[in-house]
Amino acid sequence: MLQNISHRHFYYAGLHGLVWSILFSKAGISILIGLLVLLSIVRIQSISPVKTYLNKAFFSTSTYRQSKWYYALFVGFFLLTCFSYFNSENTSEWWHFIKLKMPYLLLPIVFMNHQSLDRHVYHQLYLSLIIAVAAAAVWVMIHYVLDWAAITDSIGYGKSIATPLSHVKFSVLMTLACMASVVLSQLARFNKGLMLAIAAFLCISLHVLAVRSGLVVLYLVGATLLMYYYWKMGRKLMIGFIVLAFLAVPVISYYTIPSVHQKVHYVKYDLRMMQQGNTANYSDGERVRSLQIGWDIIQKNLVFGAGIGDIRDIVNEYYTDWFPDSSKKILPHNQYLLAWASYGLIGLLLFLLCLIGVLYGRRIINEPLLYCLVLTIVIYGLVEKPLDEYVFVAVHALFGCAAISTFSVTHNKNQN
Repeated sequence: MLQNISHRHFYYAGLHGLVWSILFSKAGISILIGLLVLLSIVRIQSISPVKTYLNKAFFSTSTYRQSKWYYALFVGFFLLTCFSYFNSENTSEWWHFIKLKMPYLLLPIVFMNHQSLDRHVYHQLYLSLIIAVAAAAVWVMIHYVLDWAAITDSIGYGKSIATPLSHVKFSVLMTLACMASVVLSQLARFNKGLMLAIAAFLCISLHVLAVRSGLVVLYLVGATLLMYYYWKMGRKLMIGFIVLAFLAVPVISYYTIPSVHQKVHYVKYDLRMMQQGNTANYSDGERVRSLQIGWDIIQKNLVFGAGIGDIRDIVNEYYTDWFPDSSKKILPHNQYLLAWASYGLIGLLLFLLCLIGVLYGRRIINEPLLYCLVLTIVIYGLVEKPLDEYVFVAVHALFGCAAISTFSVTHNKNQN
């Protein structure tokens, strides 16, 4: 049995382990990326007896020159942070962001030093994400049901249901897993009924969590992809039903799901406090404050930015001068404002190119999972800074590079 285990099995196991680590172990992400890099340098020839050899291609520039240029887009996120060193005085904070963006450098190297993924292996990575997220969602729902009255009541005071990650990150991961389940349900090798049942469970759980970011991403990305799909099929009448459904679901949720009802009332209270000028330590109020700070930094550092290493210190100074009553000092809660403030206008344009460029030449109908991933990041970035946090840096780099790895395989199969 050991004789049948090959290098490829260790490689695939490392990729699947990385998927699970995203939800359950921050240290596991670093460890598994390190192991995947090691597997890129050393090839396992056999297990019994143990035989390894050095992958000389790892050290050859031709390996990287011949690789698909799409990988350079992911490396671009890392290089942007590197170049920001030249206008960052706080090098220790700059180094923090360098470590955070390491997956954008290391995972492309890993995929470039391994054979292109077959499409079914790529789909299995998403299946791992779906299983991991669904398992975590079951635990969250059980926890909620066991004390639903107290937890629901606390939502009305700005609290949230306990989740493995922060409730916002987890809700967006649930959205990505939900949409991936729908996509996989259309493939012959997956059980359609089971995949759609998981998607329905995750959709309901998302509404029970009542996290606005996750729900907005679900509605916008889900509606966009469904409308495009039915438009290409010529079933334009279905588009009207989709629009009506996505308009009706929030209303139905408000009247049928207690946590959604409580969340809506808390948001109304939060907005009322903002109108009265009481923004300190309220969720939406603090977000608005962070955006005001981000925009002022941009106006003073329009072209080249303030430097990613100094952005934290500058933001803290603004809070001291402008908002001394804030107990939390947060970076601008918008990915694009933060990128502009940190890297400048030129850096922002390069950032957007790296984010959107991977879709160049790819049709939604052929790459629905890639579009789900990119659109999720794009929309989520309007209200958070996902690509400056370890969870979505890992998610984006892993599944983005995995999609690129399948491009040549799919292209060759389409030609035959």
